[in-house]
Amino acid sequence: MLNERAEFEAYITNPESSSPRIQPKLLTGNFSTDCGLYGIEQILVVLARGYIFDTYREDEIYSDGFVRPELLSDAKLFLQRWLGFHFDHADSPESNPTSRRQTSNGTDYFREADRWFKKYWMAHCEKTEKEKENLWKELETKWTETLSVNDYRENQITLNSVIAQALNRGSLKEQYLVFRKDPSGTPVKNKKERFSYLYSLKAGNDGKIHTLYEKTRERLLKNIAAYLLSQKYHPKGQTFVLLYRGQLLNWYGIDDAKGARSIWYFPRCVWGLETKEQIMEAYSRENQWNFIKFSVNQAFLSYFDFHLIDPSQACDVDTSKYWILQDMGHGAKSLRCLKN
Repeated sequence: MLNERAEFEAYITNPESSSPRIQPKLLTGNFSTDCGLYGIEQILVVLARGYIFDTYREDEIYSDGFVRPELLSDAKLFLQRWLGFHFDHADSPESNPTSRRQTSNGTDYFREADRWFKKYWMAHCEKTEKEKENLWKELETKWTETLSVNDYRENQITLNSVIAQALNRGSLKEQYLVFRKDPSGTPVKNKKERFSYLYSLKAGNDGKIHTLYEKTRERLLKNIAAYLLSQKYHPKGQTFVLLYRGQLLNWYGIDDAKGARSIWYFPRCVWGLETKEQIMEAYSRENQWNFIKFSVNQAFLSYFDFHLIDPSQACDVDTSKYWILQDMGHGAKSLRCLKN
C-alpha cells in the first residue's frame, strides 16, 4: 500500500503466479456462486491511476475545465481489457487509431493487461473446467451489467466512478514509513526484536502473555501505515478512518475468505509503561468486516512520531533516531529497513 507502483505492477504481470498480490479466495468469497468481487473497486482505481497518469501528461488530462473525452474512453477501454469480460459496444484499441496505448517510455499497457483478470481467475479457481466456464459466465453477466452503468451512482461500482476516483487521487505514489527508534537507546542484538519497544501485550483469556511473532509485528506496522494513508482521504483531524480489509490482507499476502478479525486486529497490543493504552480500535456494523471503522491511538502515533515521507526526503531523516521502512511489495517480510 505504501508502494502503489509495485501494487500496479503486480496487477498487470504474471496472472498465474502462485503468490499473487490479489488474494483469490478473499476476492471471490472462495469462488462462491454469488459472484462477489470484494475489493475490486480499489484494485480498478489503482489500475486506472497507473494507466491515466503514465499515458497522459498533466496538461493533457483536461480541456476547457472538463476531462478529455478520449481519455475517459481510453481509460474505460483499458479497464475492460484488463477484466476480460465481453462488454457490449466496447471498441478495441486496434480499431481506434486515436487510442493511447503506449506510455511515454513505450510500454503498451493494453497488451500487458489484456484479459489479465480472466487469466488470473481461471488459474486460481479450483473447480472443474465445466464448472469454471459456467461460473465465469455468471460473473461476467453480473459485472458487465454493474460496471457499464453510464452515470455516477452512490454505493455502486461503475467504470465511471472508478475513473472519477482515479482522477481525484492522482498519479501512483511511493512513500516510506518513518518513526522513532527506542527512546531508551537500548541496543537490540536480534533484528526480529528491534520493534518490540513499541508495544507490550495484555494477558489473554488463559492468563498468559504470548509473544508476537515477527510476521505479526510486521502486520502491526502495516496497519499503522494503512491508517496514515487512509487519513489523507478523510477530513483533517478525524481519528477514525474507513479501512478496507481486502487491501490490507492483500498487502499481508493472506488469502482468508472468512475474514477472521484475529488475522489483522490486535486489541491486546498496548503501549505506555503505566497507562497501558490500547494501540488500535476497530468497529464494524453487524460483523460486516469488509468495511471497518478503524483508529490508531493518537498519543502513541505522536510519541513515536509516526509519519509518511516521500522517498526524496529520506536523506533528511536522522537515522540514528528514526527507522525508515520501505514497502517492497506484498507478503511476509515485505517491509525493508533503510539505513539501519
